Amino acid sequence: MKKVIILLTIIDILFIIEFLDNTYFYNNIEKLKVKDTNYYNKYFNVIIDEDINKLVNKYSDLKELIKRANITIPIKDFMVPQGISIIDNYILISSYDSKRVNYSIISILDQYGGLVNTVSLDNYSHVGALAYDKINKMLYVPGEDGILDIYDLGNLKYKLSINDISDELIDYQDKNKRNIDYLFIDEDILYIGSFGVKEHKGIVKKFRIIKKDDLIILENINSFVVPSLVQSINIYEIRDKKYLILSRSYGQEKASHIEIYEYKDNISSYDKPLLDIKMPPMLEQITIDKDNLYLLFESNAQKYDKCIDVVDDIIILDLEKIISKLEY
Repeated sequence: MKKVIILLTIIDILFIIEFLDNTYFYNNIEKLKVKDTNYYNKYFNVIIDEDINKLVNKYSDLKELIKRANITIPIKDFMVPQGISIIDNYILISSYDSKRVNYSIISILDQYGGLVNTVSLDNYSHVGALAYDKINKMLYVPGEDGILDIYDLGNLKYKLSINDISDELIDYQDKNKRNIDYLFIDEDILYIGSFGVKEHKGIVKKFRIIKKDDLIILENINSFVVPSLVQSINIYEIRDKKYLILSRSYGQEKASHIEIYEYKDNISSYDKPLLDIKMPPMLEQITIDKDNLYLLFESNAQKYDKCIDVVDDIIILDLEKIISKLEY
């Protein structure tokens, strides 16, 4: 098996803060409460924003499954939201600058949608997804040119960069380029994948994450094929069954889809979903927290001002209702 071993390296002032420091969070949230309580009132009083309510009648699946949609996706200037992760009741959203003027960022929200802080990265990466390694308390972020960046949440001045694990992941715009389009972590297993387009399906590579002292070892396990146009994946286990959940989208005028397959380690290709859920265009990463499925869209970015159905808020779907469709 192929193994990749990378040493921790120090990046001076790579991040503005150590953003998972509880004292920092709690102190700043208290300040926000004193300064502005509007978003707290909105969270408790408005379950679904008016603009989302208009879309509910157009998308029957959305109408049936939606639980909440009142947390506004933070957008500034020409930034484009891409990845979402839920960590200790905080919502992290990655965004890139479509004009490549500013570095990519991670916005940190509290569970009610209040902006706690914005953290600037040290590159212009597409930052197509976020994945949290709960075991080692590290945040995985796609870097530039097929590089995987791993940040230590205990001290975000430390970063791992791994540049030789994306050899099979061909960029859909340039066949000579490699790119990590999305990633996901399940316990100690890392999944990284390629978007694919049209006749070219996507590839998902699996690695076992092993941490020894100050080393991260990625042990290559295998890979499997997914349909084209995949923006993110999740593995969800319930009642002794595992499901592969994909978000798929492409273009400002075409509906997005959430597809669900039964997941098994010996399946080499996924092409016939058990369930296909229709959503508004431009769905990016989806992530699971308890029985909630969080959906992040990029349609409210200035870059996509011709999108037929703009989603300004994080949409939360009822995962139990989704799974019940599979079981009955």
